[in-house]
Amino acid sequence: MNQTRVGFIGLGSQGAPMARRIIEAGYPVTLWARRPRTLEPFADTGAKTAGTPAELAAASDLVCLCVTADADVEQVIAGAGGVLAALAEGGVIAVHSTVPPKPRPGASG
Repeated sequence: MNQTRVGFIGLGSQGAPMARRIIEAGYPVTLWARRPRTLEPFADTGAKTAGTPAELAAASDLVCLCVTADADVEQVIAGAGGVLAALAEGGVIAVHSTVPPKPRPGASG
C-alpha cells in the first residue's frame, strides 16, 4: 500500500513541530521554506526539500500550509511557482494557518 506523500510549508514555531510529528510517524515528507534556515533542524530526518512550492506539490498528495497571513497563503498556493501549478488532480491542501476562511469584506480577491 502506498503511503500518502506529505508536503509541508511553514516551519515556524507552530509548523515545525507539526512537520516533525508527521516525519516521525513515517510519512514521506517534502519541505519548503522561504527562509532556508528553518529547514536546518530537519537535516537529521528523512525529509526531502523542494526548491519551490510547485516542486513540493509535484512530490505530494497532501500539502500542509502553516504560514502567518492570508496573503502568504494566497502567494504560496496561487502565486508564480505556487502549489496549484503542480498539484496533481485529487491532491489536497490543508491550511493550518490562522487566517479567515474567506476574504474579508472590502478585501481584493
